[in-house]
Amino acid sequence: MERFYAFVTAFIAVVISVSASEFPGRGQAEPCVGASPVEGAASVAGAYTWLYVSMIHSGADASRAVDAAIVATDAAGAVDVAFGDFVVEGVFDSSAGSLSLASGQYLGYNAQSRMDVFFYHGVRDGGVPDAPVRFDGSPAVFVRDGHRFVLPPEDVIAVGNAASGYLIFGERNVLERDGGAGLAPPAGSGGEETPDGGWFTLGGVRVDAPTSAGVYIRRTGAETTKIFVR
Repeated sequence: MERFYAFVTAFIAVVISVSASEFPGRGQAEPCVGASPVEGAASVAGAYTWLYVSMIHSGADASRAVDAAIVATDAAGAVDVAFGDFVVEGVFDSSAGSLSLASGQYLGYNAQSRMDVFFYHGVRDGGVPDAPVRFDGSPAVFVRDGHRFVLPPEDVIAVGNAASGYLIFGERNVLERDGGAGLAPPAGSGGEETPDGGWFTLGGVRVDAPTSAGVYIRRTGAETTKIFVR
């Protein structure tokens, strides 16, 4: 009986070995082909300064400069963007040269203000300066400009709680790379440091021109504006 069990065990081992050799996908791990490092996101990772004009404060106290950083988290372009004490998840699109941060992200509980804190992106009605700010759930899309990421000037970033109040409420938001080091050029741009103009959707995707009604981001030289197409 012991010899019988030994024979069965040896037979099963042979069958498994043959199956694994004939079908590489079974019984053994295949090498990962085409895996790449965090190329695009890694090129923009580093220390930044978040510059903005506070809508809560006034006068000289309104101009703010906060330590910030961009950290690449995976090969798909995901990044963590730290604004002072808060960390927001985002996506960097290397071909479009855009950094998109989803609105409504939960940032945690703030003990000092005793409230749950969220990240919000707001837009002014009609894109008109000084018009009321509307939070419509659209992402904040920063467009690369040399060693900076720039949000359209009429857009607003807020950190806080819509029901309880805001800790940060700022316009003219810019992420300035510390040291002024140039960011890597967008893929297929021919090596320029920045794209020379173009249209972007609110999701940060570059398009040749608007193809339907909606809101688009237009970049011309160093100027970035949001345009409503009817």
